[in-house]
Amino acid sequence: MLIRSASVQLWCQQLLICLLGSLMLLHERSGQPTTPGVLGPTLETVDTDDEKAIKGVYPLCPHGCTSCSAVNGCVTCRPKMFMLLQRNGMRQTGVCVHACPNGYYGVRTRSLSQCHRCKIENCDSCFNRHYCTSCRAPYIAYRGQCLESCPNGLHYANYSKECLESIDCMVGPWGSWGTCMKKEQTCGYKYGTESRSREILQLPINGVPCQALLESRKCRMKRRHCNTDLLSNSSEPSEEKSKDHIGKKRKRKNKNKKRKRKRGRDDRFKCRRRQRREKERREREQRRRRERAERRRRKQFLREREQSLKSVWQNTTNTFNSTMYIPRPTT
Repeated sequence: MLIRSASVQLWCQQLLICLLGSLMLLHERSGQPTTPGVLGPTLETVDTDDEKAIKGVYPLCPHGCTSCSAVNGCVTCRPKMFMLLQRNGMRQTGVCVHACPNGYYGVRTRSLSQCHRCKIENCDSCFNRHYCTSCRAPYIAYRGQCLESCPNGLHYANYSKECLESIDCMVGPWGSWGTCMKKEQTCGYKYGTESRSREILQLPINGVPCQALLESRKCRMKRRHCNTDLLSNSSEPSEEKSKDHIGKKRKRKNKNKKRKRKRGRDDRFKCRRRQRREKERREREQRRRRERAERRRRKQFLREREQSLKSVWQNTTNTFNSTMYIPRPTT
């Protein structure tokens, strides 16, 4: 019995080897590699429920695949990627994507994250199987469904593309402030006005007027030269504007001349006064120097005169003492 069972096992092994060889020959003739020796030495085979898959890297497997099959495409994907099944005729192939395309929603599980098709009609993108976030035109998305028109008591809002409750009026945010102008000019004046506006998002329904759409305030213009071309483009007659501008320019020029003249007079007066003070200071300094020199000369003269008088007196006393006779007393 042992010999018979061993022969049966050997016969079964030979039969399996023949079957595998015939399958490999058929796949090689059809041009689809199935063994690691054909695809390369760095690949491994992984047993799956469908058939043997190939474990490898790009370009042998598409981007994002951890294992792939020549028939079914990607079999498993990398973490944080979704498996998307694409139909090609009667055949489906797997592709690994980072995010599900429009018309699909993603479901993550521990074993596999997969993209499923939205089951709602006329849905362009959905959150899950029964909730649509955006619909194909001209359908409207309302509470996860695609409707042809809004329900009773609601209206279609153009600014948000949704069905909302009826309101009297809705305005948008204020825009930026415009250019500071006066009489349609941006120059020639010190102060002007600037304005800003906002749009109506929802028209009034019950006859209630909307809020203010235009706002203005006082502003200070930038100081710059005003060209005559800008003046001629305004609504007033160009001749009157040019005359007015020329008159203002002449007055401004005369005023500047007076200021310069007065400033010049003040500067000249200050300069002359400064020069006069400087001249007086120099004269006082020279006078003091002359007085000091005169005092020094006078002291020197008196000192020399005193010395000369002393010498003369000394000489006279010496000569007098030498020539004078003094009688001796008798005994």
